[in-house]
Amino acid sequence: MPLLHLFRKWFPKSAPRTAIIADLGEATNDRYGNWTFVNDVSFHLQKVTLSFKTGTIPPSDRDISFFRQVEVRWPELWSKVLEELKRDHEIDGPDVDWASFRSSAKPVDISFGDQTPGRENWEVALEPEFAGHSVTMHMRGFECAGFSLDG
Repeated sequence: MPLLHLFRKWFPKSAPRTAIIADLGEATNDRYGNWTFVNDVSFHLQKVTLSFKTGTIPPSDRDISFFRQVEVRWPELWSKVLEELKRDHEIDGPDVDWASFRSSAKPVDISFGDQTPGRENWEVALEPEFAGHSVTMHMRGFECAGFSLDG
């Protein structure tokens, strides 16, 4: 028996696990512990990719509840996100049309990490680019903890 055949027999490739989560739909689990919803989720009249890093266990009711709180408080949170970006933009200089970015910016991906009460970590990826960079906002609870620019 070829060695490769034995290896595959002893260490089968694991298929992604799936689960139906609340009223959000089907999510799949990757090997890194991320549960990502198969279909984009409707979020304030936009479609976003939604994921939770909860290991091998699907997102709990508490995880989904925190997402729902974010959804309810989104107008307030969005204002904080944009203010954080604008504050940094003013420090870096006027090389971007801020008004244009503000009017066209939107969340495209929301990822939840550690959901320990009071220390909830999550991220929001934005489009379009800001000053030629992809923008990811880092959130802690309901506060903007900063952002990263890639590209």
